[in-house]
Amino acid sequence: FCKREMENAATAVAQVVDDSGEILATSADQLLGLEKNQDIVVEGQATKVGEVLIINATSVHILADDDALDLAKRVHAQVES
Repeated sequence: FCKREMENAATAVAQVVDDSGEILATSADQLLGLEKNQDIVVEGQATKVGEVLIINATSVHILADDDALDLAKRVHAQVES
């Protein structure tokens, strides 16, 4: 899922889970102080339910703007090759 191509993107939902796999009651934006449209990398188990990608996130990494742009360029270069 990449917000840089929103017109073609499906919906993705990230649920932060603890070590036992239980969904945390507090949302990631509250836990980490995330802002709308902030670039993050989410690691965890993903499943698709209909057109929605659901990720049980075991870690969330906040990216600096330059790092997010660099990562997006590298991903798109691999997709195009």
